[in-house]
Amino acid sequence: MELKIPIAEPFLGEEELNNAVEAIRTGWISSRASSSSSSRRSSLSIAGVRHGVATSNGTVALHLALKALGSARAMRCWCRR
Repeated sequence: MELKIPIAEPFLGEEELNNAVEAIRTGWISSRASSSSSSRRSSLSIAGVRHGVATSNGTVALHLALKALGSARAMRCWCRR
């Protein structure tokens, strides 16, 4: 028996389908896609900040945040739930 522990169930509607089809048809499957730019601008507006970085996942976001804070390579970061 395969055990699956869902983190979050995604909601994918027509808009997400259309964006995926557009990305595949135009070849813009990267962080430079037009939909990525508009999504980033929306996030900046919601957060009330002028600058931000989009990442592919939370692990990358935490890694970049620790690097920006100057954490050393040998340091370990423990996050409590």
